[in-house]
Order: sequence, then C-alpha cells, then structure tokens
Amino acid sequence: MKILPRKYYHILMPLVIAFMMSIIMSGYVTFLNLGFSELYFSQWFSSWWRAFSVALPISYFVIPLVRKFLDSISYDD
Repeated sequence: MKILPRKYYHILMPLVIAFMMSIIMSGYVTFLNLGFSELYFSQWFSSWWRAFSVALPISYFVIPLVRKFLDSISYDD
C-alpha cells in the first residue's frame, strides 16, 4: 500500500532518519546515565527533543553529501 508520492522522498528520508537515530541514541544514553528510574522517561523525552532539534538539520545537510560520496566511490557489478 503506497500512500505518498515519490517526490517527497528527499524530504521524508532525513526526517525519519533523524527521528529514529535521535530517539534510539537519546534513550540509550539516558539509560546509561540514569539507569531505569522514575525519572527515565521524562529525561529521555527532554534529551530526545534536544537531540532531534540538532539531528534534523544535520541530516538534511549530511545525507546528500554521503550519497554523493558513495556514488563517487561505488560501481555497478
């Protein structure tokens, strides 16, 4: 079931990557720093929001550069 036109791929790809990476990494680092305590989820959300606000603009800048670099060093079989 396809619900989005392909033309939105370049907008959604960095958004989804930034969301997934920031939520996973902030959850992991919060767990390492606090352990699983009563403050865990509130601290996780707080650190996730900060991480996401940085990860989103970075991903919009970095993903095209990584694609360009990988295109320059890869070849078809």
